[in-house]
Amino acid sequence: MKRQFNASKREPIISLINIVFLILIFFMVAGSLSANRPSGIEFVQAEGLDCCTEEDALDILADGTLVRHGERLASLEQFIAETESLETTIRLRPDREFPARDLLQSVSTLQDAGATHIVVLTEQAT
Repeated sequence: MKRQFNASKREPIISLINIVFLILIFFMVAGSLSANRPSGIEFVQAEGLDCCTEEDALDILADGTLVRHGERLASLEQFIAETESLETTIRLRPDREFPARDLLQSVSTLQDAGATHIVVLTEQAT
């Protein structure tokens, strides 16, 4: 007499659960390996850009002093008055220590004066 073997039927859902757990473990490991950003992030790196930017950039020093073509300007309003056309690209090169709030205020002032294209120059960290 032949003996019948009942092959246990495996549920297809078990394989799906295994795959989901493997994916979960993968993302847990990958997430723990990624670098966390420190609380004191310094994005702007505007030091040493003389080789890579055009001469018409408006430099903003850490204390808020404006410099264009090596000459100090009294205010942003003086820059606006001396600029021939605000419809050209205006390049701002802020110092790393210049507060972002003040930079946004400067951009807002330029936009209110009619500037249409403002570029803030930064340096890519390597």
